[in-house]
Amino acid sequence: MAVEILQGESGPKRDIVMLNAGAGLMVGGAADNLEAGIALAGESIDGGQALKVLEKLVDF
Repeated sequence: MAVEILQGESGPKRDIVMLNAGAGLMVGGAADNLEAGIALAGESIDGGQALKVLEKLVDF
């Protein structure tokens, strides 16, 4: 399921992932607010960076 979302699947699962990631980015200081965190999470998924990180983790 995670790979499907990180490959661009849309829908409620992706929405929840983006909400959680956005909150983490906000709490971690990478985003000023939740909206910015969600946008940053979406950019990471859409740009392929999130999938690359998952692939590195699997390789490790």
